[in-house]
Amino acid sequence: MKPSRVFVATESAGPRARLVAVLVAVVAGLAVAVIQNVVEWQGDRPDYLLLAGFNAFLASLATWFFHIRWRLLGDSFDRHVRNVFLPIACHFLFLLALEALLESKDLANAFVGFSWVVSQTLAAAVLLFTFRGGREHGSGRRALRTSAALLFAVTVWTVFAFLSNHNLVTGIGPLEAGLASVFLLAGVIPMLGGREQRQPREVWLTVAFLLSAIAHMNLAWSRQLYDSPFMWGYVLLGFSLATPTVGAVFENVTLLESQTALSDHAKRLRHRMEILLNTLPVLVMSVDRNRQVRYANRAASNLFSGSQSPGETDYGSTWLDRIHPANRPQVYSAIPTVLEGGRGIWEELIRVEDADGNVHWLNTQMQPVVDPVVNETLIQVVAIDVTDLHLARQAAEARQARLAFLSNLAQSMAGEVEEQKILDHFLEMGRGLLPLRSLLLYRPLLDGSGIRLETGSGPGIEAFEKDRFSPILAGDHPCWIAFTKGTPQTVSASAALPQELANWLSSEHQIRHLNYLPLTAAGRSAGVLLTTSNTALDLTIDDVDLLTQAGFLLGGAASLSLLVRELDEQRAVAFEASRLKSEFLANTSHELRTPLTAILGFLRLIMDGAVKDPEKQREFLTIAHESAESLLNIINDVLDLAKIEAGRLEIHFAPVPVRTILDDVQTLFKHQMKSKGLKFNIEIADRKLVIWADPDRTSQILTNLLSNAMKFTDRGGSITIACREENRLVVFTVKDTGLGMVQEELEKVFSSFYQIDGSTTRQRGGTGLGLAISRRLADLMDGTLDLDSAGAGEGTSARLTLREFASEHDGTNPEIRVPM
Repeated sequence: MKPSRVFVATESAGPRARLVAVLVAVVAGLAVAVIQNVVEWQGDRPDYLLLAGFNAFLASLATWFFHIRWRLLGDSFDRHVRNVFLPIACHFLFLLALEALLESKDLANAFVGFSWVVSQTLAAAVLLFTFRGGREHGSGRRALRTSAALLFAVTVWTVFAFLSNHNLVTGIGPLEAGLASVFLLAGVIPMLGGREQRQPREVWLTVAFLLSAIAHMNLAWSRQLYDSPFMWGYVLLGFSLATPTVGAVFENVTLLESQTALSDHAKRLRHRMEILLNTLPVLVMSVDRNRQVRYANRAASNLFSGSQSPGETDYGSTWLDRIHPANRPQVYSAIPTVLEGGRGIWEELIRVEDADGNVHWLNTQMQPVVDPVVNETLIQVVAIDVTDLHLARQAAEARQARLAFLSNLAQSMAGEVEEQKILDHFLEMGRGLLPLRSLLLYRPLLDGSGIRLETGSGPGIEAFEKDRFSPILAGDHPCWIAFTKGTPQTVSASAALPQELANWLSSEHQIRHLNYLPLTAAGRSAGVLLTTSNTALDLTIDDVDLLTQAGFLLGGAASLSLLVRELDEQRAVAFEASRLKSEFLANTSHELRTPLTAILGFLRLIMDGAVKDPEKQREFLTIAHESAESLLNIINDVLDLAKIEAGRLEIHFAPVPVRTILDDVQTLFKHQMKSKGLKFNIEIADRKLVIWADPDRTSQILTNLLSNAMKFTDRGGSITIACREENRLVVFTVKDTGLGMVQEELEKVFSSFYQIDGSTTRQRGGTGLGLAISRRLADLMDGTLDLDSAGAGEGTSARLTLREFASEHDGTNPEIRVPM
């Protein structure tokens, strides 16, 4: 495995340091030269083997030391130094092995000499090839530099060999001189480069190889084995082998001190960083590839574990359980994706639930971060809590949606007068904001005693059909409470409906909850809108406001619809009244023309003397008088109706004996009934009955009823007028066996100018005012007038009810009432 590279800060050495290094090497060489001149050291083979073993130990130690440094620190410089010392260590170990294995010393010396030349040449070549010389060069330039240095060494060796053979130079070995020149170049070339900075290790290595060059010079001056230059040369060689190791040890001490300082500084920085991260309102976590939390700041610990302790990571991978199920797969799969480099930065808006169950919206980023200490890639998770911003945006969007809904609802209902379409529009647009299933519109009764279903839209409305025929009366029903108090009421279906209907709505249409929304128009309740849903409407303030605004719109639309409908009905009534007035004028003109013609005709005959017989004249005058009375009755009816409609008709209350009224009626109609061939019966249970009413108006009502009975009863029929007392009321009944009428006509005949059939009117006469005037007179006397008929051809029964005279009315001060 490739060793981890650790950055180590070391000081650089400038040109002055390099000069000092050269001086140190020179001084060391001179010191040894002085010592060996002062102290003559004639060694032997044991001394030689001792120095060789010591140098083997130093070379092996340097090789192992720099190999371990390279494996631990990953610095290529240490690998190059190892490669320099490796052949030297191999030489000395080979030397010791030969001394132990070979008995022939000459053969051993030959092998040792060859090994010495090869190892020293390799060490110098590696040094020249791998270390820079002034500038960084490519491998070709370094190879050329190495070849030139070796060629220079060979040249030196050749020159010294030539000079020695010709006795021009004595006392210097050519081979040792060549090796000395190589190591001299190896020590000097790396130090070249002007003002470039060098690491201290390079300086120490330069010192080592300068000492090695001096050692080889000593060996070159050696005249025989184990003489003083030879022995001191091996001593200098030991110093050169020990110098890099000692320098590296000092460097290690410096590195440890720097590392300790850096570690303390890193701890202080980490502490400051943790303080900073714990004060930020941002969630920061480090997660490994197994999704285990390595670090979490206070905000992250508080959210994912409910703890305020920063850095707490004992919840492992359970932090994923806090993430909303909708976002958990995304986060779970994002971690390996980011680690594998599929996405450099992963960003998403996710939901997280804290220990209290509150949901937080986090804008989350994940990106890979390499830990240089352990060479491990972690996931850095940074999240910002944007819950308030998200909720505000949701509220703004919801508010915008509500405004759009109200605007669209207002536009769709503009000019719409059909209530069914209004509900359809509301249901279609409201389902996007509220869980609506169906809508039902309730309107108040005219007398204000209750509220009734008008129409509905959506599924399940048939369950409420009973409210169409059986109104909801005043009480504690939620519909009535919403109508009277003007506040929405939400209840379960079983609370407002029979259990059987509630179960049917739940199973068939999933309707379980009802919301009664009051409708307001012109500042007053105009009705109630019932909305059904399959879930409980947990109404918020915004929902209540929305429903209130919708209630205003629907209330206005519903009121407009009701007004338009009432206007249409009144318009139809007005058209019908206009038609009836036109028909009345036609009939009245006929009714007026007939008696006027008779009056004028008979009077003209008498005035012209065409009738001489007094009896005949009397007969004609009688007919003219009757026609005048008929004409007067028509005029009186019109005047009475005009007074009633103008509120100017006076009612004079007084005690009226029933027998008096019936006697007057009998006298008036007895002869008419007989002449028309009708049976006329009067039935009275108690002739002492007294009514509290206007005698003239009572007679007028009975006269109108009997006149109508005579008019629509053919010859041979019968007419009966009866009177009885019921619960302090006096009831007059006029029953005939005439034409009768259908049920739909029983109320219409009390309208002004209304007549069942124009042909019948022309045949039998009449203006259509009698019953209308009679009912209004009965109302003015606190009575009632109703008609009943079993159908066409079954006759008609008129029922007049008036107050019975009570003891509190003494009759001395008759009551006078004017309709308002």
